[in-house]
Amino acid sequence: MSLKQNIIISRLLDLASESNQGTRVAAAICAGSKILTMNVNNHRNKYGRHIRCSGHAEVAVLYKFFPEAFQDKGKGSCVL
Repeated sequence: MSLKQNIIISRLLDLASESNQGTRVAAAICAGSKILTMNVNNHRNKYGRHIRCSGHAEVAVLYKFFPEAFQDKGKGSCVL
């Protein structure tokens, strides 16, 4: 792996250590060597009026980057 990739992974490992869950997970969206957004797993994340995600860093980072994709669109459910 390149030096830039190792730097990104070390930043994700540091961020994952801050999670208060038993299984600590961090996720990021990157463009090349630039980190666009990062997040960790939580007990629950609430997006709008519905709980859409429970404990997944991947969905939390997607919501942080694309919040308009999680707007209320009727009876759909994104609970993972």
